[in-house]
Amino acid sequence: MSYGQQYYAELKKLQSEVSEAFTRLNTLQSALDKEVSRIYHDIEKLETMDAEQSYIIMRDLKETLLHRRVVKDEVKRLQPIYNMLRSQTGQVDEQFARAMKTSFEIRRQLNTTASIDDVLASMGV
Repeated sequence: MSYGQQYYAELKKLQSEVSEAFTRLNTLQSALDKEVSRIYHDIEKLETMDAEQSYIIMRDLKETLLHRRVVKDEVKRLQPIYNMLRSQTGQVDEQFARAMKTSFEIRRQLNTTASIDDVLASMGV
């Protein structure tokens, strides 16, 4: 496998992994948003609240808000990488396809099947 093919495959794998993580984090953030809303609605429904109920609700709300903040922060960290890969991968796909077509034509014209590893090995590099 050529360096270009190897790095292209790694780029596509990275794009897939980042996209899956981004989707998973957004889904988790949405679920946490719903949980915060649920807790707020539970508070609104209560007519009275004793100290134990107050403690449990505040503990649950605090934990949920903390989880949501951490997930939201991770989405922000991942967003630039996700956006760059999403916007540039189509262009890379086109350029790589053209490069592979050109490479195939050149190799056919030269009647060679030598790889870059073959050449480097024969040069002692």
